[in-house]
Amino acid sequence: MSYSYIKPGRLQSVALENYRGLYGQSVAEMDQAVAALPRKEDQIDLTHGDTRAFLPPASAFKNFTRAVTENTEAYSVYRGSATVRNLLAPRISTLLGIDVDPTKELIIMPGTQGALFGALSAFVGLGTIVAFPAMEYFMNERIVAFLGGESIRVPAAITPEGFIEIKEEDLESAHKAGATVFVFSNPNNPTGGIYTREMSEKIARWAKKYEISVIADQLYCRLIYDNRNYTHFSALAGMKEQSITLLGPSKTESMSGYRVGVAVASAPIINSMETLQSMTSLRAAGYSQHALAGWLDEEPGWLEERTVLHQEIRDYLVQGLSTIPGLKVCSPGGSSYIFPSVADCASVSGNDYKNDFSFVKDLKLSGVLVSPGYQSGLAGKGSFRINFSQHFELIKTSVDKITSLIRI
Repeated sequence: MSYSYIKPGRLQSVALENYRGLYGQSVAEMDQAVAALPRKEDQIDLTHGDTRAFLPPASAFKNFTRAVTENTEAYSVYRGSATVRNLLAPRISTLLGIDVDPTKELIIMPGTQGALFGALSAFVGLGTIVAFPAMEYFMNERIVAFLGGESIRVPAAITPEGFIEIKEEDLESAHKAGATVFVFSNPNNPTGGIYTREMSEKIARWAKKYEISVIADQLYCRLIYDNRNYTHFSALAGMKEQSITLLGPSKTESMSGYRVGVAVASAPIINSMETLQSMTSLRAAGYSQHALAGWLDEEPGWLEERTVLHQEIRDYLVQGLSTIPGLKVCSPGGSSYIFPSVADCASVSGNDYKNDFSFVKDLKLSGVLVSPGYQSGLAGKGSFRINFSQHFELIKTSVDKITSLIRI
């Protein structure tokens, strides 16, 4: 008897067939087509930050190797090392402006990605309607589909000054459509826009009014530019009990390779996330957890210097891209992302750049890989995302290659 492999139904949903109407293909098909294009030997990859351009804090490796050498907690409890959680809780409390109980309200997971999956799993079941802004982190919609939920998009815009704006009537429409969960990133991935306190309070009032659970992805909350004020969502009235805050050192601190992230929430939610973790990875990698022992306690000036260096690259990118005829770009208020639109640009190749899929393919063939706008939602059509946490020279080369694709 022979058997053929059948892809599980839940994974089929992750292909996001609903994009076919606008693009003629599913998200999975477009991703596969870009991946299949030939890779130049000197290809510049701007889809993620380069941890060699910005090194992790020295304490991360020091604490990791100590844990390996001393064989410390290869097996921790499912929610993470009590030693590490006790170190982190007071620092996270200071960061967020709320009291965090290390035993009940904090869990360490395999990266902030693992924390996102755990957070959504705590709320989403078959038929659950989840709302998030028009342009959001590309995995949100895929995870919701995998869990059997339904995603709806709330119209949102980034201002030229780098702030995300959502109209109250659009939030109300999301509630009327049945949304019981709202997910957003602040700073926003992919645009780098940030939410003002007024905007955050508007979301909080709406969530409180309709008992909507909120997942706030604050992975980049320490990398904020121009000395802007930043609002931690869980510190707003009533939101500590009604939200999950996702944090981690993967981006600002360049610790992606350690694969550790944290979630902060009420005890019942953390218990649910721990139950999920017990069935998947059991725990975050034991030794890697100890790389967090020095997180949020870097040497004086470390964060300020990192922010200044990223802001210099941001300013160069905004200035350089703004000179390209037809290209539109907003200056991000935080993160290491920028999200230009080439929808109004004329291409040298004759391809239609209103379709970001075409642009990303042309750019990869020229030697630069970026994230296509469709990955962040249908509203991303014609745009692309750059992660500019890179060596400055590579950013300069990339701007030149992008310019070369546009007909002047």
